Amino acid sequence: MRPSIAIAATSLTAMVLSACPASQPDELSSMFAGDGILAAGGLLAQFQACDPLLDHLKREALERVGPWGLDGGVMVMSGGVAAMEDSVDAASGTAAESAPTGSGTAGVGGADGDAASRAGAAPTPGQDFSGTNTQEVDVDEPDILKTDGELIVTVVEGRLRVVDATGTRPLEVGSLRLPQEWGWGAQLLMVGDRVVAMGSRWGGGGGGGGVPMPLVDGPAMGRPFAPDYGHEVAVAWLIDLSDPSRPAKESELELDGRVLSARQVGDRIHLAVASHPTGLSFTYPDGGLRGEREAEDVNRQVIADSTLDDWLPYMIHTDDRGVVSDGLAVDCAQVAAPVEFGGFGTVALLSLDPERGVLEPTSTAAVLSNGEQVYASTDRFVVATTSWVDPEALDEAQIRELDTDWVTALHTFDISDPAGLHHVASGKVPGTVLNQFSMSEYEGILRVATTRGTPWGNQTDSLVTTLAEGEDGRLQQLGQVAGLGRGERIFAVRFLGDVGYVVTFRQVDPLYALDLSDPTDPSVRGELKIPGYSAYLHPMDADHLIGIGQDATDEGRTLGTQVQLFDVSDLSEPQRIDHVTITDGHSNAEWDHHAFLYWAPTGMTLLPIEVWGDEVVFSDDVVEEVDPETGEVITIRPGGGEVREEVQSFFGAEAFHIDTDGIERVGRVSHEELTSRQDPWRGVIQRSLVLDGRLWTLSQAGLLVSDLDSLDTLATLAW
Repeated sequence: MRPSIAIAATSLTAMVLSACPASQPDELSSMFAGDGILAAGGLLAQFQACDPLLDHLKREALERVGPWGLDGGVMVMSGGVAAMEDSVDAASGTAAESAPTGSGTAGVGGADGDAASRAGAAPTPGQDFSGTNTQEVDVDEPDILKTDGELIVTVVEGRLRVVDATGTRPLEVGSLRLPQEWGWGAQLLMVGDRVVAMGSRWGGGGGGGGVPMPLVDGPAMGRPFAPDYGHEVAVAWLIDLSDPSRPAKESELELDGRVLSARQVGDRIHLAVASHPTGLSFTYPDGGLRGEREAEDVNRQVIADSTLDDWLPYMIHTDDRGVVSDGLAVDCAQVAAPVEFGGFGTVALLSLDPERGVLEPTSTAAVLSNGEQVYASTDRFVVATTSWVDPEALDEAQIRELDTDWVTALHTFDISDPAGLHHVASGKVPGTVLNQFSMSEYEGILRVATTRGTPWGNQTDSLVTTLAEGEDGRLQQLGQVAGLGRGERIFAVRFLGDVGYVVTFRQVDPLYALDLSDPTDPSVRGELKIPGYSAYLHPMDADHLIGIGQDATDEGRTLGTQVQLFDVSDLSEPQRIDHVTITDGHSNAEWDHHAFLYWAPTGMTLLPIEVWGDEVVFSDDVVEEVDPETGEVITIRPGGGEVREEVQSFFGAEAFHIDTDGIERVGRVSHEELTSRQDPWRGVIQRSLVLDGRLWTLSQAGLLVSDLDSLDTLATLAW
């Protein structure tokens, strides 16, 4: 990394994240008038052909290119963090448990050969087994474990494993090594007797979009070449499980960029990929004005000579016969550009139909923008990103406002039409989103929860904005409720039908209950202030919420994992019915909702828990000891108020029974018998599910099957 650019990127981060527009949309819309461009009249213009798209990219680039290519000392922003192009930015509850819609796989023998007992109707998700804990019903999300009620498919430590779950004991019947370059970041979606495994690898020989590339020698160029920092490649495998003992790769799809996420609706998968230009071989000077001028001349020529292959993501598809097809990943006629310049990145949405036996996209749509968070309902796919602005266009007054005027840009795509995807509308809301739960679409209305102000400051507040898609391509604001949690930031959001819940935190945890039944006049109906916070909210039923987070002192110091039960039957007066604290505990369910299990038929709730031993506990207590020689009582305040207590480490899960009466602590599940003293962390429980009346838990060490009521171990499968 070049030190000069790293310093500039740090000092100008706030500039790039600003919402201050360089120009107004109406003033800029004239630049889109011409053959091949359909001006949307809103925030985006749709291109109708490749040449106008390329002309647009060149024009915007020539206005911004300099001696360092398109860096300009400021790197492209991604999700509110200054991201150098040579860094990897990894991308990361239903009203009732939802599950993949794939059919069961019959005829697979269990460890005891009793598969015939399950040869009847396919198991029913939500009744016979739990599925991935997702945000919306009928919208599945990628995860490291999938099941159809008979097979369990996992991806752990770079290997896909197929487990027959129909017998009394789990049996691994097949496995497939995934590419080592994917690391441990692969995730799965399941469609019938196929799974789609998605990951990413770091490729060399790429770059562009600001990344130094091989140079052309010149009189002022002190280096004949520059370091290539590589680029990220999104990869998906279609794997056939019709014979579970021999999982086989049918198809492979590679794309420039990184997977933001994917969603499955029915049998179709919608894959969102964010990329940056990879074919621009920029140079940079060794130093001096002459070197800078000549480097800029070379870089301007690079842009002038560029083609769409240099700007848009490239795609390579390989079928099971090794036949390769390649080309641009998106159709020029389905690419839209913000009238307010949105950067040189591309957010591409690709529709896949795994039932065809190939992963070639059936349709695509794209926006010239950066992307970070995604959300999907059964009809809409939404991509959110922090707005880009050219700091060169800001005056001093605008720069002073940057700390508070962050803005999130939103792009919505229609995924309901089987004939193909298309971009619908774009817009902006004040502030930044927390995660996917910050967005929700209900009856054609988009609701977005954001926090205004910088993460490091205390001049913050949160708000919820309602928006509708206009015919002019704009997301038009209908209503807004602001002023939530002044001096705090959002820790959790959940939208359920025409109500919403927002948790903010700094020292106490206000739970705000919002009435969204009138999108033009959203309002706060009730508020509950309690110590600590919830980081994940799960609907137990229409009138109750389960909160997972941290207990805390009145001063805001966290004490350990907290499970809370809220009665929200009266929005004007939400109440906490019960709560349980696991002292010194931490749960990955606080930041990964896929790790949370609530089994509605019995109220079984399972929460992964880690407790690290030998904690330092601060106390004002005194210790009284008797001097053995004199018999006098001696008062001791050890360590000036600090005492070291032995806290037992624990890696596993905590089980609760939760119903409308409260929370009952049931017991713990541990994978200790699958691990050794040298690697107890491998027993950290990552996922859990209920299948055929038994509790299954997954760790890096293996699978463990427990009795659903007593939690007694019934069987294990070590990897």
